[in-house]
Amino acid sequence: MFDAIRMFPEYADKLNRSRQSEMKAWTAAIEHARKSGEIHSAMTDEQIAQLFIFSGNGMGLHAIMTGDTAGSMTASYRSLWDGLYRNLANIPSAGI
Repeated sequence: MFDAIRMFPEYADKLNRSRQSEMKAWTAAIEHARKSGEIHSAMTDEQIAQLFIFSGNGMGLHAIMTGDTAGSMTASYRSLWDGLYRNLANIPSAGI
């Protein structure tokens, strides 16, 4: 992927547009959750969106580097995202 970005500027542009679209979708979902009272945080919607996006990207890279299976990745994602959500929603650990 890094070679493709370096060799094909249009690929980098496409990835950037995709990243912007993903950020808009996450930010809108977080804004909605905040307005509904589902989550509470001193962090901005954009910061929370970046946490979700970057954790997903990092988990994917980790899986590639370690050869993790889809099943173990799912469990890892679930654990991380549940913990982040519990923190944002002020839910005790036993709540989810």
